[in-house]
Amino acid sequence: MTDPSTPPAPGWYADPYREAPLRWWDGRQWTPQVGGHAPGAAGMGARRPLPESTPVYTPWIWLVVLLPLVSILLLLVTNPFSGYAHLMQSLETSARPSPQAMLEVYSPAFLIDTLVGWLIFAAMIVFSWLDYRELGRRGLERPFHWAWSFLSSAIYVIGRGVIVRRVAPGRGLVPIWVMIAVVGISLIATGTLIADLMATIIHDMPAPGVGA
Repeated sequence: MTDPSTPPAPGWYADPYREAPLRWWDGRQWTPQVGGHAPGAAGMGARRPLPESTPVYTPWIWLVVLLPLVSILLLLVTNPFSGYAHLMQSLETSARPSPQAMLEVYSPAFLIDTLVGWLIFAAMIVFSWLDYRELGRRGLERPFHWAWSFLSSAIYVIGRGVIVRRVAPGRGLVPIWVMIAVVGISLIATGTLIADLMATIIHDMPAPGVGA
């Protein structure tokens, strides 16, 4: 399947859909026939290069790397750290803050951000699986497994980029750079909110000698 103008002869080949170890190629297209392991199965050898005409970026990989921007935007809009400022102010005036002050940490904004964060995490796992499946359909043998996204979407993006670059030299690393940019934006946004929180706490602290 490396040259569309000269398709290979009919035979068993590594299943591009990743549904079985082998799938029958009838000389023109893939058939529903699948098979098990065979001596010297191609799945254990080096991956075949992808043709230059084969696209290596799917819509799903872009969703994986860009979806965290939604969480960052929500973080800036809701500012879920505001409850911490109220708690710290309460600690300045009382050694034992009231239950209400402690519950303010879990504000609606905080709970919404937490829920959205988990939904985004689940969505990135699904998108990683869809990207993995699509790469297999495009002829990439043994794509980086989507299950790594359970640990971190960054692991999947990096592993995917490394494997794609091996079979398509000069391509495959753009999602990694985009992911790095998104992480940088996230650090800046989070750092800005934390700095604003600390400034608020310091501003509201009583001056030395006040109230003595």
